Amino acid sequence: MLNSTTGWAPTRYSGPGSGQNHPQILRRSLNFYAASGEIGSALYERLRRLVVARPRSARGGLFLCTPGGDPDYAYRIARMMRSFHDEFLLYVAGGCKSAGTLVALGAHQIVFEEQGELGPLDVQVFSPDEFIRRSSGLSVIQALEFVNRQTFETFEEVFLNIRSRSGGIITTKTAGEIATKIATGLYSPITDKIDPSRIGELQRSIDIALHYGVRLGADQRLVQHLITGYPSHTFVIDCEEAEQIFPSVRMMDPFETLVLTNANDRLLDGHRPLTRYTDHILAAYIAIDVVRSSKERRNESKGSKKGVRPSKKKAGPVRTSKSKGNKD
Repeated sequence: MLNSTTGWAPTRYSGPGSGQNHPQILRRSLNFYAASGEIGSALYERLRRLVVARPRSARGGLFLCTPGGDPDYAYRIARMMRSFHDEFLLYVAGGCKSAGTLVALGAHQIVFEEQGELGPLDVQVFSPDEFIRRSSGLSVIQALEFVNRQTFETFEEVFLNIRSRSGGIITTKTAGEIATKIATGLYSPITDKIDPSRIGELQRSIDIALHYGVRLGADQRLVQHLITGYPSHTFVIDCEEAEQIFPSVRMMDPFETLVLTNANDRLLDGHRPLTRYTDHILAAYIAIDVVRSSKERRNESKGSKKGVRPSKKKAGPVRTSKSKGNKD
């Protein structure tokens, strides 16, 4: 049974830029959200309720930690964040794999923490005759490519050996027939076990990821690279790698790191759900209050005495909204 939970994370920011030079992220309206767990209907619905409950803002930031999940709901999450915000920032602090990478394709900016990592856009499908076991959608496709390549190489090697060692006595036609029989005999036991309907199902799964990525505005070559350009589902795409393939990638600034640290330590009873996977489905809203430095408050006080209208921003902690989650 998966649990859904939210929490709060009080924080005071007094580091670089806590006064008038506060990070740009606070100078523009921004809503922070946190989500952790497998992407599916439960995570999407809980996150959707939080997003639609807030006024539309210029920027929306989502801290997402996920092993992957349903590409349909990953697409819905990305579209929702783009619909309710002029700019969508995806924060990657831990693993954000598979369907999580599909969400990243819909982000205007991908922001990494040091340990953050994306993964290939490799659709996972249930293996037949196995109990709750998933496999890569590319496994069978790659196996077919391997068998095809090995079959041709075997045919070529046998054919050329027959022609060269016979001194031209055996004709090209006969050598070709012999090589064909040998290659077919070696690999037909493997190809006979291939289920065409299974191949079609896997190809459709791959096509779903490709079309969703393109509809989110990503370049088709980028999406294709994420689907087929890596050797395994667990391959690590860190910030350095992501900078080579995504259009807008950067590291977290000190304030964003502070928000992550406090939310991570306090959400889900300290299980740090934003940097490592848990068995919970978590969605939370993080409300940000500007914390002004003592120097800024003194300057404001002097300005008030001179008839300068003070800032309406109030000092306060960084908090996430607290609400009760429902258990599935």
